Parts: sequence; C-alpha cells; structure tokens
Amino acid sequence: MLILYQLYIWYHIYQDRYNINYIGNVYVFHMGGDLYMNIRQLRYFIAIAEERQITAAARKLHMTQPPLSQQLSSMEEELGVELVIRSGKFLELTDAGRALYKNALKIVGLIDESNMEIKEIGKGMRGRLEIGINTLSYHRLPSLLRAFQRKYPNISYKVQQNESGQLCKLLKDRSIELAIVRLVNYVSYLRTDL
Repeated sequence: MLILYQLYIWYHIYQDRYNINYIGNVYVFHMGGDLYMNIRQLRYFIAIAEERQITAAARKLHMTQPPLSQQLSSMEEELGVELVIRSGKFLELTDAGRALYKNALKIVGLIDESNMEIKEIGKGMRGRLEIGINTLSYHRLPSLLRAFQRKYPNISYKVQQNESGQLCKLLKDRSIELAIVRLVNYVSYLRTDL
C-alpha cells in the first residue's frame, strides 16, 4: 500500500513533466503516438545498455535471458526503431538507444529518489517541524535546535513565538507539532479538550 501511495504522489508531481499516465495498475511513460513504456521495461533497458549482453543483463536482473530478449524486441517493435545493434557477443546502442538510455536513467532516478524521500518522511527522517515557544521558554533551546539539525539534517523547522495559551491552542489544532511553554494552568486545558 505504501508503494502505491508513493507512486501516486510521484505520478501527480511529475505527470506533466514526463508525460506519465496511469493505466490499470501500472504507471507508464507516454513516448508519443500510441507508444507506452513502463518502469520495469526502462529498468530492463538500462541493464541491457550497461551490461552490453542480454545474458549478463538477465543475470543482473535475476531473470532468464529469453523473457529479457522478448522485452527488448517488444520495446523496439513498439518504438519502431532499433535500440541496439548486435555485433558479435556485445550489443551497441544506436542513437535512439542512447537517447532512451539517457532518459530512462533520469526517469528511474526520479522514481528511486521519490521513493527514498517518501520513506524518509514516513520514518520521520525528512520533513518540516513546526515549533511554538513563548518568550520565557527554555534558555538552551538554540543549542538544542542546532544539535537536532546536526542529527537530522533533512528535517527543517520553523519556530514561532506566542503566548502559552495560544501555543496550546495551536498544538491542539495541530498547527504546530511541538510547543515549549511555561506551565501554569494549561495542562488541564489540554487534557480536557483533547
């Protein structure tokens, strides 16, 4: 479910830039006309381009050689161009193959980067923290925030200053995630209203 959510977010962020469509349960990249290519095919092609041999690429992908050869043939047929030239034991990319390889690296890189970013956000390793403080808050807060920033460099924070009652209300409304206040009678306010 998390991966589908991640792909859903990625799809909505990059759909216009890379002409991406969602068909059935697969995200595909529109290559013009009636041509579509899915993420798996792009990964296959990257392996073929890097290994320069179908057998070596199949080994790298943990699959057998015949289905990978079929995928390459299918991609070439669908695109209407040769992507590789078979010369002896090795494959050489054509101009079209080099263009596809370059773009496939970008697209797959964006997908991988997006997946990593979303996982980090889910684990609390990346994101934004809204902090509220009052004027008489803890005097060591600046040094604590610097230590926090060193430990979690991908989490930014915003500090807003307000009076304790207002900060408790903002915390209750989930406008901030953390409030550092002087406790007077606000504990009962928070407990009765949450």
